[in-house]
Amino acid sequence: MNIHPWKSSQKICCLILAVLNLFGLAFAPAITKFHSSESPTARSHSASSTAPTQLTLVEIAEQIADEFGVVTTFVEADSSTPIFVFEERHDSILGHMEIAIMLNRLYADYNLRRIGLEGHPASQAPLDLSWAHQEPFYQPDQTITAREDVLVQTLQDGEIGSAELLGLLYHDVVVDGIDDADLYAYNPPEGAWDAADFYLYYITLEGMSETESNIWNALYDSEKYTEAFEYAMSTDQFAMEKWQSFSDQVD
Repeated sequence: MNIHPWKSSQKICCLILAVLNLFGLAFAPAITKFHSSESPTARSHSASSTAPTQLTLVEIAEQIADEFGVVTTFVEADSSTPIFVFEERHDSILGHMEIAIMLNRLYADYNLRRIGLEGHPASQAPLDLSWAHQEPFYQPDQTITAREDVLVQTLQDGEIGSAELLGLLYHDVVVDGIDDADLYAYNPPEGAWDAADFYLYYITLEGMSETESNIWNALYDSEKYTEAFEYAMSTDQFAMEKWQSFSDQVD
């Protein structure tokens, strides 16, 4: 089951097989079909019915994604353990917040207890998040205390991701690794991280008018390199929009 976060999905146009390295997995071990009479979330969608309704996995995915994600793909498999795959941008705080809401719905209503985290090696032990747990353990629908408020704020500040948040909130959630550590043993060439900015920079320099070029040269010759770069971006709408998108700390 493949699910896009709603907001960040507007910026992801890749085929599923082309973005496997972006996946985080959520395992919900106890469901293949679910009776809506047992679920607060499911009850809210079928209040007019007095008889229990069996939900398919697609319907469950659509419920947990409601207002925060888009279900894009469903694949049948010979397994009693459904796997929900969340497609995400690592640098989108908003996307992580949306995924956290969907994971919380899976935990509260559909027995999610194990999350496979992209970026954490499978050869290592699950994340040790026990330091954040204290009895009586927090449960869904309980009043939020300062502990939960701080954890959610840490997510909103971009310090942790959605998987870590669930593992920190709930004592019985296991956040395990799914990656091969050898695939991460790569050091990009010097300057590679700045390639996008330089590419946009060169676009603006090629398209400047004579007046714009003179202003840029004056800034650059005065060693005002940051000002020169920002001025160059302002001369080209495409470059400015892309640079602002790359630089956005929230989304």
